[in-house]
Order: sequence, then C-alpha cells, then structure tokens
Amino acid sequence: MHPPEATGGDWVPLQGEGLDAYALGPVVDSGPVGTRYRGLRRADAAPVEILSLSQRLAATPQHQQAVLEELRAWVGVRDPGLLEVEALGNSHGRLVVVRKASPGESLAQRLARGGPLDPRDAARAVRDLAAALARLHEGGRAIGDLRSEAVHWAEGRAVFGGAGLARATSIAHGFTRFGLGFGHPEILAPEVLTGDPRRPTPASDAYALGILFYELVCGRRPFRGAPAEVLRAHRAEWLPPPPAGVTVSQAVAGLLMKMTARRPRERLSAAQARDALEQLLGGGAQVELPAPAPGAPAPVVSREEWLATQPASARGSARWSARRIDDAFGKGPRLETEGSLRLPPGALDELVGPAADDAGEREERLRLDEKLGRGPAGTSYAGSAPGHEGPVVLKVLTRAFGKHPELHERVLRSLRAARAVRHPRVVAVLDLRKSPSSTGERDVVVLERSTGETLRAVLVREGRLDTDRAHGVLVDLIDALEAGAQAGLAHGDLRAEKVFLEGERARLADFGFAEASCLAAGYGAAGLPFGHPGYLAPEVLQEGQARPGLASDLYALGILAYELFCGRHPFPASSAREALRLHLEAPLPPPPDSVALAKPYADLILRLAAKHPRDRFAGLGELRAALEACRSSSGSGEGPIEVEHLILSNVAPASADQWQQMQSAISQPEGDWNAEILARAKKKLEASASFDAPAGGLRRAALEQAQGASRKSADPPSLVLGGLAAAGVVLGVGALLVSLVPRSAPQRVLRIGAPPTEAEQRAEAQAAAEKAVREAARASRAQGRALIAAGDFARAHAIVEGLRRDERSELHAVGEVLSGELDRALRARFEATRAEVERLLAAGEGARARELLEPLRSWPLAAGTPLAQAVDDLRRRASAARARPADGGPALRDLAGARRALRGALAGFAGGGRLDAHGRVVLEYSSAGRLGKDLRVARGEAPTRERLPGGRGGEGLRVRAPPGRPVVLLLAGLPLLHLEAAELRFVLAEPPASSAQVALLAGASPGGRGGRGLSFGAVPVELGPRRLEPLGSGTLPALRARVYYDLGLSGRRSAREALAGRLGIPGRGAPLARGMVAGPSRGLLAVAVEGTTVWLRSLRVEGRLDEEALGAR
Repeated sequence: MHPPEATGGDWVPLQGEGLDAYALGPVVDSGPVGTRYRGLRRADAAPVEILSLSQRLAATPQHQQAVLEELRAWVGVRDPGLLEVEALGNSHGRLVVVRKASPGESLAQRLARGGPLDPRDAARAVRDLAAALARLHEGGRAIGDLRSEAVHWAEGRAVFGGAGLARATSIAHGFTRFGLGFGHPEILAPEVLTGDPRRPTPASDAYALGILFYELVCGRRPFRGAPAEVLRAHRAEWLPPPPAGVTVSQAVAGLLMKMTARRPRERLSAAQARDALEQLLGGGAQVELPAPAPGAPAPVVSREEWLATQPASARGSARWSARRIDDAFGKGPRLETEGSLRLPPGALDELVGPAADDAGEREERLRLDEKLGRGPAGTSYAGSAPGHEGPVVLKVLTRAFGKHPELHERVLRSLRAARAVRHPRVVAVLDLRKSPSSTGERDVVVLERSTGETLRAVLVREGRLDTDRAHGVLVDLIDALEAGAQAGLAHGDLRAEKVFLEGERARLADFGFAEASCLAAGYGAAGLPFGHPGYLAPEVLQEGQARPGLASDLYALGILAYELFCGRHPFPASSAREALRLHLEAPLPPPPDSVALAKPYADLILRLAAKHPRDRFAGLGELRAALEACRSSSGSGEGPIEVEHLILSNVAPASADQWQQMQSAISQPEGDWNAEILARAKKKLEASASFDAPAGGLRRAALEQAQGASRKSADPPSLVLGGLAAAGVVLGVGALLVSLVPRSAPQRVLRIGAPPTEAEQRAEAQAAAEKAVREAARASRAQGRALIAAGDFARAHAIVEGLRRDERSELHAVGEVLSGELDRALRARFEATRAEVERLLAAGEGARARELLEPLRSWPLAAGTPLAQAVDDLRRRASAARARPADGGPALRDLAGARRALRGALAGFAGGGRLDAHGRVVLEYSSAGRLGKDLRVARGEAPTRERLPGGRGGEGLRVRAPPGRPVVLLLAGLPLLHLEAAELRFVLAEPPASSAQVALLAGASPGGRGGRGLSFGAVPVELGPRRLEPLGSGTLPALRARVYYDLGLSGRRSAREALAGRLGIPGRGAPLARGMVAGPSRGLLAVAVEGTTVWLRSLRVEGRLDEEALGAR
C-alpha cells in the first residue's frame, strides 16, 4: 500500500511524543469526551482511530492525572474482545489516544437503526464481552464503562472499544457532581456510590454487562432520565419488565435477574455469565454455579431457641428503671459546636506548634493537605507532621471544648493516655499538639492514617458479612481491646464507624475520643458521659458510670457482632431516649429469617449483649476462647449461595407476574434511597481528588490555547483549537471542536475579558453550593411528600431520617417538616383503619380484620410511642377475636374435655392452640419439630427434619416424593366439621417439573383418601387410590428454588360448599395463582407432595372442630 503522504491531502502526519507513527484523517464524530478521527499507522497504512480528548479533561491537574493514569494502564493491553490502545501522547496541548479501528457500527447505532436485537444475537454479543471481561478480570483490570456506545458489532462478533476512558466519561459529562469517579449513571452498579466511587471493579463490570444485555433484548436501558433519579432507581427499584411488543423467554429473564442482582455477592461474575450464555446458546438445560465446599456446620439457631436463651441474659438489675433515663436528660453538658469547626481562609496555613511534651524546643510547622471529613469533635485533614514519617491525619479539635475548662482538660488527658496504645490492629494516636493561629490556639491530634474504609460503609454496601469475615473482624477487635487494656484504657465508643477494614483485617480507631465524640455530638444533653446511644451498655446510666470499662466495651462489641452477622442494628431508634430504653428493656431480637446464624455464634452474641455486666464474659481471654470454640464447632458456617443453578431450557415467554417473581427470588433492590447517598459519594470522591474544575478554569484554558494558536499561525500543519471551539468551551455548549488547519489559514480567536479573581471564584463556588443545597431540599421535600401521599411510609421514613441527620440546616429543616407530616399521615391512616377494624370485629369477621392490619407491620413506628402501642393493642384484639360460627351452630358439649383431647393428640395445640366454646379451633406450627410430630404419614416415605436449603435460617420437614408415588401427610389429630382457612409455607429444593404437585387438601379420610383441594398450580385435585387426581386444569407458574411460598386454602359455606386456594410469595402482593374446587371440607387436613422435593416450614389451620369424631378417637 502507498504511504499516507501519497494518498492525497486528507491525511496529515500527527505530531507529538509517541504519536509520530500515525497520520490524521477526517472527523468521524464528536462528543463530550472529545473528537474522533479516522487515522492510519504510517508504516503499514493499517487503519486506526485517533481520539483527541476534550480540553475540559485537562482543566485541573487532578482531572488530567486521573485520566492519564487510567489510559496508561491500558496501553498495549491485548485481548480478542478489546480494541487495543496502541499509543498515548500529547499534540499541541491535547491528550491524544490512538487505538485499533472499530470493525463496524456501535451497538447503540445498531439499536437506533433496527430496534432490539434478536435474542440469540444479543446473547452472542454479551457472551463475547463476558469472555473478554473474564480474562481482563483475571489480570486485575476492570473496564468501568460498558455502554452500548462503546461496544462495536460486526460479522457476528462484539468487541469493546472504550478501554481506559471510564474516568474521562464521568468527568466530561459532569457526573462527578453526583459522586461518580467513573462510568455513566445508566449502567452503574448500586454498590458503587456506597463503596469506592473512584475505581471500577469486576462486580460493577458484571452488573453493567447485565444492563447491556437488557438493553440489547429490550431496545432500551431499564432506567433513564436525570442522573440522580437513575442512580436512585439502580439502587431502589425493580428491573422493569420488557416493554410492550418485546418477548423475553423465562431462561433469558432468569439470566438477566442474576446478572443484575443488586448485591455483588449474589451477582453472576463475568466468567459465570460467559458459561451460562454458552449453555443457553448451545441448548443446555442448566448451568451450575459454584457453591462453597460443604463442611460440618453447627446447627442453626431457631427463633424459638433464641427466645428461650434470652431470659437469663435479658434482665438487668431490679434497681434499674426507665425513669433514670428520663431523669438524666438535660443534666449533661451542652456543647455549642455550630460554626466552631469552620476555619477562616488562611487559618490552616498558620497552624504551627511544638510537640506537646517539647514546648521548649523550636516550633515546627504542621502541613495540612486535603480535608478528609468533619465530625462533632473536629475536622480531619490529610497531612504530615514533623517527627512522624509518612502520611498522617491531623484532627483539629473544635473550640467548643475550650468553653468548659474541666472537660477540656479531661479530653486532652484521655488523648495523651491514648498515645500509649500501639498495636497493628489499632489506628494509633501519635501525638497531641497545641498550635497557635490567627484564630487562636488550636488543639491538633496527630493520628495514623488508615488505608481502608469504615466497617459502616462495608455494611451499608454489602449488608451482613459472611461468617468467616465477621469472625475475623471480631478477632481483630479483641486484639485491639487487649492492646488498650494493657495500656490501662477502655475504648468507650466501639461501633462500626470506628472500625476500618484494610483488606481482610480490621483496625480500631479513636482510642481516647469516647467522651469528646459523645459530648460534641450533643449526647451529653441526654445524660451520656461517653459513647453512643446505639451501643451504650444499660449500666452506664443506671449505675452512674463516668468512665468506660471492659464490661461496657463488651456490650458494644455484642451489638456490633449482631450487625456483622445479621446485617442490621438490633435496636433501630429515632432518638437517643428511645435507643437507651430499648437497650434497657427490649430483648435482643432474633436474627432475620434470611440469616442462618450458627448456634455457637448466637450464644456468643447473646452473652456479649447481656443486660447485666455479670452475665457477660469475665475478660477478653474468656471471650477469645469462646470465639475460637465457635469456629471449631461451626464448620464453614456458610450455606450455598441463594441460587445454585440457572434453568436455561425454558423458552416459554416470561409473563409480568413471572418476571416479578424472579426478581423477588434473585434481584432484590438494595435498599432505600435518600440524598445522603449522593452526598457521601461526592465527599469520598473529593477526599481523594477534586474532580470539579475551579470556576473560570475552562475559560482561562480556552483563552490561553486560542491565543497560543494565533501566535503560531506560521507553524507546520498541526492540531489546534479554533475560535469556534473556544466559543464552545466558554459558552459550555458542548464538546471542544478540534480541527486541522493548514499553516496559512488565519485563526479566529474569541476575545475574552480578564479571568475571574480568586475572590470571585470563591463567591461563585459558594453560590453554586448554596443553590445545590436548595435544589436538594426541594427535591427531597417533593419526594418525601409523594411517598407519604402514596402510603409508602417506610421509604418516606428513611428519607426523613437521612435529612434529620444532615448537618446542613436547610436539609435538616426539611427533615423536621416531613417528620411532622409523616406522623400526621400515619395517625390519620391509623384512625381510618381502626374504624374499619372495629366494624369488622363487631361483625365477627376477625380474619378480614387481621388482613386489613397486615400492612401496618411495615410502618416505621418507634417502640413505646402512643401510636405504636395503639397499633399493637388493635393487632392483639384482632388476633384474639373469635369469628362468628358460619352456621350459628350450638356450643360444644364438653369444652374442657375437647381441649384435653386436643392437647393429648396434638403437640401444636399444647404449644399454643386455641379452641372456643363454639368449636372454632386455631393451630399454628412455626417449627419443624412440632409439625413433624403432628403430621401422620398416610402414604409414601416419612419426612425428615433438616436444615432449609440455600443457607436459610431454621429447619423444615424435608418431603421427597418421586413421580407417580405421592407422599400424603395427615393432620390426624384434628377432625374438622368445616375448614375456614389453612396456610402452608414451604421452600422448593429445585424448580419443579410441570408434572410436580404440592397440594393442600381438606376433607380427607383417616386412610388418606377422598380429600379435595388445590395444588400449587391452582389445579383442583383429589386424593385418589394411588395418586393425586386432577379435577380440572391449570398452569404451573415458573417457580424458583430457595424461595418461600405460601399455599392457602379456605372453605366457603353456601348452598354448595367449596374450597378456594391461592399460591403466593410472602409479602409480594398479588398471588401467583388462584383456584376453586367444589366439595365439603369435613374430615382431616392433608398435605400431598408428588414429583418434587420440598421443605415444609410452617402451617396454620382455622376451622370448626368435629367434636363427635374427636370423641370417637
């Protein structure tokens, strides 16, 4: 081929270090990141792409450095699924990237031209990208911006063309103001904002790949709109079903859900997605996902066992009372910290001072760099201090302590003492300085700088920790507390915010700050001498303890251990007073149903968090031994992941209900959303590098570039900035336009006035910040009121609490206003509900009253408040209400005798069953043990009591029934005249075949025949001589493994008796299936299983007792 110079005037040699081997051609397109040109490699005329990055990316050194670091890491990286970055250089002040030419149009162009891809083409494209990502992830690289605009499609193969531009994309689009250090909001994984917003990870790439898969098969991204709203949707909303006209198979839907699972640990990795897509394209039935190797785990603590263990440890001293908490309020010191943490300009530059113990020696200057954060006790900066090697944290204490001389001296004394605590698991207090400045003498604490993130940030992002990781954190904290004990110090403020995770190891920070942090945060007004209300041991206020000790540290460690294993605080409270009351009076709640907590760890947590100090561990040595015993007796402690395999053979379309059901099993939203999430992410970003250009920076850069280009008009052909480009930058219209200008062409330069002064820049930045706060306040107020109006009180409460904790007065005030509106709305809704419940109870319709009260369980009511008590009272009345007999039948002849007979025949009745004078009986089985005792095997194999599948907490009755050979279980001790309601909760071991049956039946004979009911496909069935006989037709929903299902059955009395049934997922609204079968319900309740394996979790039965049949037994 001819060299570029011989091909005509369209090609111009590119000048600049590292770029001389290339020639520049015509413009292809332009965007916020820069302008893209066709190019040639001069040696062999091979086509390349040349990208001249926008001048905006070089507006600040931080911008330029961040972009350069990422691009350099990708130069020379080769992969079949990647357009290689061949060269990186600078041409006339412009950063220029050279990469291989794209083989075809981008996927975004393909979608715009032809709509959604054929599902198999979409699967092929995503498979190619997943394979490339898997290889890159193995090499320690992550892409960060996997959008359809950066993926090219040609000849049935997809390649990624945006390597190294994730940070440039975020900066150029202005997404850094939302806390994004890389990528685009429309594909951003939910955990990024609550984790490290600067760097992509394999997990964030995997999520973006799932979003791309959705876009290819649906023709659009799932969440679009304003960046803040899109970020909220990725975290808090369900993945929307496909739009009208788009059909997605159940196999593809299941794969999409797993690829976009909100929690990283539940999400498919790139390698797993590649394997699943290979199976899907090859017609495979399913793909197996790796699960932890089975160990010999200890038994999981059940709710009953947890509650049974509580009484010995849930009581404090008889002398303690809630009145002491009330009496303590208002008696502690109040520190007025508002404004005391703000230093005037230049004050920090003057902070100098000798070491606290060397005041006679020469003064040495402390150097303060970027601000890391502000807390109640002071403001922290990165910096350096003479006498201490490496980076440190300099915490400038608030001047408020100086208004209380005795308190000030105690705080300084504690900090001096904390310098003696040195251990690898402790973030050390290195020094204490007194430094004069123009604003007066300041106390500066020199601290080690941790390289990790706080445990609180990890818990917010990931939920609970796995057992091994939680165990390791506890071991490290014991080491840290032992180091403090050896120096004669307790910590006094142990909580997740004070723990830093560095890799797999934990470090405890802020020894010596317990009193300072407490009083500066305002908790002194609540009577607290140290610590935090959420972690304070009851004896501190009850016994008037002024100093922290080992016992109070152990209690706080117990509360923290509960958070580590359960993923939530045991006593959420809306005020300090409420938190202190809960710690005094409330028993530690059992772990959530979704948590499988090994009994040894449960016992350890209960002992650590015992109300009275004498019931806790006597020392750290005893605690360490107990913790090691937990590991030795618990095996691996972790069950398999939530979904172990994906079924890929089901090509039937996924209905809207099935789509929703799959999401409930896999792709749960990560949590509530509030303005704090964006604020925290932006603070993290700003703490590492200021990604926001100073006001006027772009204008100065454009002016200097334009003037320089004008002066160099006689230079050889080169890459320059024309006048129109300068105008584009100054006016903020769009991307900078880069053009090739021959040396004779005159330059049009837009004349601009003098750059703004420093004072003008500060004023402009302050005005912008104030405007942003006002806009956030308006948006939060509107969102909160919309949620309140819609009755979504839980999410409204989350927004309110986030606003009330905000230090900015405008947002805090909005939180207070919304709090009042939420309280009034709750009261109004309750009064309306109470009136209807009272009417239903008076009419004897207790079941409907209880159903009406069910939504109130999710209301954000603080324990002990009048409204919470009123709701609890009404709920108790509805639970105890006796339904009016349907036929107005006579009372039982011998109520006492019937109760004795039921107690003798049924473990469930002896454990809390109810029977009234009209024969209405209620039985509830919440444990596999009692349920197994009362269910008699009429046919098939006996069930076994086993741990629930998928790592769920608790046990169930495992029922295994092969096809054609049903297992029939009878509640033989409870003969009924009429069934009012029954509900069976079960878990499937695997998605069932179409011929599988799980049925709940009424009216069965003692021999296990004749009963009628409905199977879980809402198919009417009858117990025949050999198997379940269908009486009608129905369609089995697409059921998933490891999911709780409720199979309900209710009797209707009319001229013709009938049974109505439903199948649903607890708490998920509309049922998956409904059905009805005619027939009387007199006889026994039966559970029948055929062609599948289930774990029976619980059973609830209501009906009219057959006294005659009971007496005949």
